[in-house]
Amino acid sequence: FNEFAMPFYNVGTRTNNVVQYKTPSYKGLQMVAAYQVPETKGEWYKASSTYNTTTGRDDNNPVCQTGSPLCLPDSLNKLTAGVLGQAGRTDLRNDAKELTVAYYPGWMFASLAYLEEKDPVPLVTGGAISKAYGIKGSLGLQVSQSIPLRVGLVYERQVNQYHADFVKNVQGLAATVPGQTVASLGDSSRDTYVVALGYKFSDAIELFGTYGEALDTETWTGEKDKDSGAVYTQLTMLYNFSKKTNLFATYAKVDNESVAAYNFFINGAATPSGQAQAPFLQTPRGSDPTSYQVGISHNF
Repeated sequence: FNEFAMPFYNVGTRTNNVVQYKTPSYKGLQMVAAYQVPETKGEWYKASSTYNTTTGRDDNNPVCQTGSPLCLPDSLNKLTAGVLGQAGRTDLRNDAKELTVAYYPGWMFASLAYLEEKDPVPLVTGGAISKAYGIKGSLGLQVSQSIPLRVGLVYERQVNQYHADFVKNVQGLAATVPGQTVASLGDSSRDTYVVALGYKFSDAIELFGTYGEALDTETWTGEKDKDSGAVYTQLTMLYNFSKKTNLFATYAKVDNESVAAYNFFINGAATPSGQAQAPFLQTPRGSDPTSYQVGISHNF
């Protein structure tokens, strides 16, 4: 079951149909509120016993006729449904809400943000994840006027909450297996923190460094997913031709632990059998993606 449907979902994606309001700044204090209009409602996929697990095709469902990884076998889709034996949840409504409070008096920056997505991935998990949310706090400042060293700190916690009927169905399935302890299922979560430093040697030359670490994920069974963390490091050198134009060179690397499959695009888990991140990108478990960039940036 985990192989198909339960990668850790990361809150925060590029979305359409977003309404946002930003308050005027008052002595550096500002708030932003946003709402994403629902894109998916109701039953998403009528599961079928004609699904072929070998080919990944279901001739009774046009979406699955090309072997799409978004298609689940009948038994798995029924697990994610409201009741065993029925196909798909009918109460899906994947809207999203955000509230951010930021304070920027000029010499420092601080923010606290909350983002919540309801039924965020109905096409991947069939509505098993009822809600996913993230809380992020950040702080940045320059050490002093005479020392051009800037320091930034970020902490983030993300949580996946599972649909109550999905949890009940999984517990019922476990109870049918001889000798199997009924699972006590709850939320899965992950903590991340980032430290960033910047030093301005002159008006022309600046150096930036970033260290970030995603800790092991706590799974929906309440256990830590051992060796599922990763470390991100980045070093960037800037040469400023003017206040608007600079030349930059960046080295960045992701060091994945043996179970993790993070990369520069998306954070997810690899499938147990295919050794590739499912179902989006081909990132082998434990691999260490590396990036080198050289370019010119101009602000108009």
